[in-house]
Amino acid sequence: MCSHALGELDSIHQNMVRVDRLNDRVCNTFIECAVCTASTTGRFSTIEGFISMPTIIHRDSKAWQMQVWISFLIAAFLCAVGLSFLPGTDIDRAFMFMGYLFCLSMVFVLSKYLRDAQKSAEQNDRKDDTPMFQLVVWGGFLLAMTLTGWGLVRMEINETYKAFLGVSWLYLITCSFTLAKTLRDRHEADLSEAALAASARSARASAQPAARNADMNQA
Repeated sequence: MCSHALGELDSIHQNMVRVDRLNDRVCNTFIECAVCTASTTGRFSTIEGFISMPTIIHRDSKAWQMQVWISFLIAAFLCAVGLSFLPGTDIDRAFMFMGYLFCLSMVFVLSKYLRDAQKSAEQNDRKDDTPMFQLVVWGGFLLAMTLTGWGLVRMEINETYKAFLGVSWLYLITCSFTLAKTLRDRHEADLSEAALAASARSARASAQPAARNADMNQA
């Protein structure tokens, strides 16, 4: 009777080892499929008690990114044409060029500041930037727009040409904001995907010792 009981216990142990090995293989397969899915579709699944929890990574479409870049390049080209054939003095042309460049740089600075402030508020419920930096960012942007607009209005040129310069300038500003957002979205999507891939590699590495232990127990 004791030998029969020992045989039953050995059979149960062997079944438990098989179940553990099967669970490890399922975990490894699930993780590999999740990493492949995240790299192709932007969706990632994790394992918590064998419950699939999808994580969606937002990415802009190729068509949208192409449209953003094309619009920005067209706006920059129109501004360059307008300044090249500007019927004014050299000092007027230099002033408008500096104004356009000033506005363009402040657009990217302001976009980054607003995005960082929003992210800090969501994570820490507080602002990381100082009030002085906030004043510098907003003051620089408003100063750039004001000086460029003042220089455009005071130039003694044809009204039609002045309207062309104004529209191309505003077109460049709006396209720059859109481009800055698109670049930041792509950067954050890359960071999220890299973090998820690292988590998958860590989970796979932690599952491999369990599989080796199960093989050793079976042996």
